Amino acid sequence: MITAVDDLRTLFLVLAFVSIGPEFRVAPLREAGWKPIGVFAGAPAFNLAVGLGLAGVLFAGFAG
Repeated sequence: MITAVDDLRTLFLVLAFVSIGPEFRVAPLREAGWKPIGVFAGAPAFNLAVGLGLAGVLFAGFAG
């Protein structure tokens, strides 16, 4: 039963990503310029750096 549910979950995840694809248009992205692209690329990189820094501080005393 769990295998069937897992297969359905994977199928719906794939369908969700496939349905996003047809909605993507390059022309509006070109009109917006590089600033929004930089913000959307920089925000996850910033979050990752802050998360790694916090994890390093919080877990510095743990020895595997």
